[in-house]
Amino acid sequence: MAALVLVSVTGVVQAETELKQLGVNSLYGPELKSNDDFREMIKETLADLKKGFEKAGATDLFEEFVKQAEQADIREIDVNPGEKLQWMIFKKGTTVEVIKDVVWAGKEPFAAFLLNVDKAGVRYPFVISAKSGNVSLALPGPMPVKELAPDDVPFCEVAISPINLSIGEVVTVDASQSADPDGVILSMLVQIVDANNSVISKKVIDTPPFIERLTMTQSGDYSIRVSVTDDKGKESYSPGCPETKVIVTAPGKQPI
Repeated sequence: MAALVLVSVTGVVQAETELKQLGVNSLYGPELKSNDDFREMIKETLADLKKGFEKAGATDLFEEFVKQAEQADIREIDVNPGEKLQWMIFKKGTTVEVIKDVVWAGKEPFAAFLLNVDKAGVRYPFVISAKSGNVSLALPGPMPVKELAPDDVPFCEVAISPINLSIGEVVTVDASQSADPDGVILSMLVQIVDANNSVISKKVIDTPPFIERLTMTQSGDYSIRVSVTDDKGKESYSPGCPETKVIVTAPGKQPI
């Protein structure tokens, strides 16, 4: 298996680190082959990831990274030779380490997963090596401007977490990033639907920032449906607010 090879390169502005191989100094053992593998890696390395974010000086991004990894679109990409990363989290033995100002200097691209984490108007592109699970941050930039619908309906965006929980625990429904191109969001509708497609709970939240915390009292498979309505009475839901499946289990049990 290839090793993690680092070479310091002194440039005109600052020193950079050439990364030539990935493999031995891995954050995670099994190779990541799917989005499910990616999410499982985050669960199993949560403590190491938190240490890594702290060492990288990005503690404020850790919770958003974990939360948005559950819901956000994750893409498979190739990182080409010459591409730069602000930092990379890896493990050397049992110790979590971080290298900064990294340049991929391998002869071939390496396969990775891309997770864009949006926070406070900034998009943080996280690159996760499929081979090693090493988590890196590429160059942040402004969040892309949301495309407006032809009839100027509000833009619905929701984050729901956790999606696996026990009876008595709370699931957070966060539609605070929703927006209206020609007005304001007035309300959010949250519906809980059971496995028989019956609505068992419906609640309207008419106070910003449109975040609702729901206590799940019975086990089962549920779906949470969210929509937002603007000051002109126009409602918006999917695809910005997709229906999200939530699994509630008895305490001490794991979802199958």
